[in-house]
Amino acid sequence: MKSPRCWALAKAAFGETFAAEKKEVEGALPGRFFPGAWTWALERVGKDGHFLRVECGRERRPCPSYRVALERRLMASSFLSSMPLRGPLSDYFSPSSWEVKPPGIAVLKEARTCRPTYWAEIQAVAGVRVDE
Repeated sequence: MKSPRCWALAKAAFGETFAAEKKEVEGALPGRFFPGAWTWALERVGKDGHFLRVECGRERRPCPSYRVALERRLMASSFLSSMPLRGPLSDYFSPSSWEVKPPGIAVLKEARTCRPTYWAEIQAVAGVRVDE
């Protein structure tokens, strides 16, 4: 990941994966990512800086904590999907909820060590702002 050539390829792969997973959020069945939650992808980043909408409960009220968690999961799973990992992606994050597992967390920590600006760089590729 230190090589500029490899990093350019990883960022390109991240951009493709991020776009596809964002579309997947839009088509997700209720409860896929969190019990009793409905999810939508916004066409543009909102004034509040978010790019997803999550509603919960029968009242379908906004769920800001779930929204933030899902935005982080989408970024992390897209990044992990763009990396040359040993083993199936399901070892690194849940395919259904995108919740990052301990081996995935280790890869993210390693990425921070190898390339301290990686999170800012992938945010720029995605055109979003998500705290790590």
